[in-house]
Amino acid sequence: MSTLLTKSEQGIIVFHFFKSLKYPIRLTLSLLLIIVGLAMQFFMFRLFPGLLLVFAGNLLLLVKGYDNRLKLGRYDHNAQWKNISREQVDKLEQMHKKIKSWDKSLLDITNTLGFWMFVIIVIIITYLFVNGNNTYNKSYYILAFDIIALILPHWFTGVRKILTLPELIMKINTFKSMLKLFQGKMASCQVDFFVQLIEGEKRKEKKKNIPLPNDIKLKITPKYPPENFLGIYAQISINDVSGTKYPYFYTVFVAKPEYKLHQRTSFYKPTAGLIKKYTTQKEVDVLIIRQFTTRTSGYHTSVKAINKIMTDTLTVLDKLIK
Repeated sequence: MSTLLTKSEQGIIVFHFFKSLKYPIRLTLSLLLIIVGLAMQFFMFRLFPGLLLVFAGNLLLLVKGYDNRLKLGRYDHNAQWKNISREQVDKLEQMHKKIKSWDKSLLDITNTLGFWMFVIIVIIITYLFVNGNNTYNKSYYILAFDIIALILPHWFTGVRKILTLPELIMKINTFKSMLKLFQGKMASCQVDFFVQLIEGEKRKEKKKNIPLPNDIKLKITPKYPPENFLGIYAQISINDVSGTKYPYFYTVFVAKPEYKLHQRTSFYKPTAGLIKKYTTQKEVDVLIIRQFTTRTSGYHTSVKAINKIMTDTLTVLDKLIK
């Protein structure tokens, strides 16, 4: 990763030391220490004390990881789900892509690219030490130690602490694919994303826990919903089968008991391959439309299955609001 960060990166990169130090000040101070240290070595033709300044300047640039926690302003710990905009959903997806590419850095020994770069640097350092020993040229030693001070710490302290969200991103991609197909058919409805937040680690500089995105769902609400009808939720479970993750898409109708959801939807006969299930949860009536499953099949909802679920869902909704 480049030492020079964009404005967007400056807000999400977390450093090991002096975490609250503003990036422009951090970069200026770091470069100043390194330049002064190198200048002292050049003019004094000595390893110390210049090496200490070079090392100190480099410590300020040691990256700990990405802070990809969702910023939603004030967080209510009693609220399990939070409504977020499409733009925030896009930012989550973009952040995930950035983190995946950032994790494949030349300065991270945990990936193949970083490992081979480490090997090359070790060879160069070994060459400098051997040459310095053979020629009694102190400049070889100084250069070798400068390389160690400037580069190697980024491998050993910079093993990337990142939070990737593959299941969350899989759900987002599934929802986006569904919306492309059904956006027109839901033109008369309000479609909202809701994200589930869990407490992350406490940030020392802020003295509080920052929420992390853990799950996401869609809420579909008709423009003029019937009284006591609370809407439809499109949700996705991730099934792990032999190490491979599969999205399982389903929809949930929710209404207060006064609405008599079960009676009003008794007309509904699921399309082949789908089933309906009635339950009562936390003082609300629920209708679930999902794909039929067995012990060995049905754990993955294909595009075709999602289309059937959404078609049935919108058909039922259309009859409820007429």
